[in-house]
Amino acid sequence: MVRLLGMVLALLLFASPSHAVIELDVDSNDAIDVVYGGTNAATAADARTNLGLAIGTDVQAYNAMLASWASYGDPGVNRLLYWNDTAGAFQSYVPSPWTIPYFAGASALTELSLGAQYTVLQSGGAAAAPSWTATLNWDPLYAPYGANPTVDAAGKIAIDTSSGAGAGWRFFADAAYQLPGYQVGPPVIVKSPDAGSDYPIFRSPWAITLKAVHYICTGGTSWTGQLQECDANGANGVDTQAADTTAAAATVSDVTSFSNASIDAGDWVCLKTTSISGLPTSIAVSWEYTVNLVN
Repeated sequence: MVRLLGMVLALLLFASPSHAVIELDVDSNDAIDVVYGGTNAATAADARTNLGLAIGTDVQAYNAMLASWASYGDPGVNRLLYWNDTAGAFQSYVPSPWTIPYFAGASALTELSLGAQYTVLQSGGAAAAPSWTATLNWDPLYAPYGANPTVDAAGKIAIDTSSGAGAGWRFFADAAYQLPGYQVGPPVIVKSPDAGSDYPIFRSPWAITLKAVHYICTGGTSWTGQLQECDANGANGVDTQAADTTAAAATVSDVTSFSNASIDAGDWVCLKTTSISGLPTSIAVSWEYTVNLVN
């Protein structure tokens, strides 16, 4: 330890008998505070922290990539600067007019010329170059689906995959609703039917498929007949069932099996009465169908 202690200077100011004494007491092991020009630290790391120069916090640590970038200098006018991972250095690139630059692999920067008007840029997938295409090959849009799905909040949409009449879209607006896959054809009531009471009842604007028909006879004993597919003029009917249905009075007769379930777009669905028994007062028909896909 070196210790310097003493009276260093005494000055007489002008003619005044008063004097000032400055006493210095310095220990070489003491840390000198920052305000006096020191670091107030015993280690280099603490010194950098006290001076506001902590590496990685106050100042950037040395980085070889940044050093490479800094050493590259001005890449020049209209040039792109990019990192070539293979070369381990920054490189510059001059893009050609009306092209799209992209990376083919880890470091190779190449160009794709603009496609023809109305074409769309399409990804080539992993490790494949992009390309221009006039047709988008999108997969179908998938919505949540399942048997009897729950839609319990505004904006939710799901598809019910239950077989039969339950299938269709479900959505929640101000409440939960369903757009059924099955459509209900217009109900038909023929009063006092007799043999030969054949009527066009519905012209289909789409190609449809019959799913179910329900008959109920009122009064009398029974009604016998079925739905037919007729042509665009409601004539030349072709049976939709392998055999007629006999609907007993006051008893519903359900049909879900058909020999000719497909109704062409523009054709008529007709009701054919083959025979009656006991003078029924009416025959009522309710039926369901699905609209066929167009492709």
